[in-house]
Amino acid sequence: MKVMEYLTIEMTEPAAGEKLEKTKVKDAKSETKFTSVKSEPTSEVEDRLSRQRRKTCHLCPPKRKRKTSYLCLLCRRPICLECCRKVCTLCIKKE
Repeated sequence: MKVMEYLTIEMTEPAAGEKLEKTKVKDAKSETKFTSVKSEPTSEVEDRLSRQRRKTCHLCPPKRKRKTSYLCLLCRRPICLECCRKVCTLCIKKE
């Protein structure tokens, strides 16, 4: 029985070590992401329109009449989620 326990430990130890290293990297990435987001104070209230004032997206064709409550961060015009693109906070600071 000791041989089986020894083999089990020998086979699972490298995989457990790799998994531990990967989780450490993920934790470090998530911490840096949260610190960068926290460093720039933005309120979601300013970036969104109220529900009563939803407007049509300025990029979609008028035929679609896609209503949205989101605003572009740079030009402050209404933009739907299909027309918008994700940009990190570092790239926004560069502009």
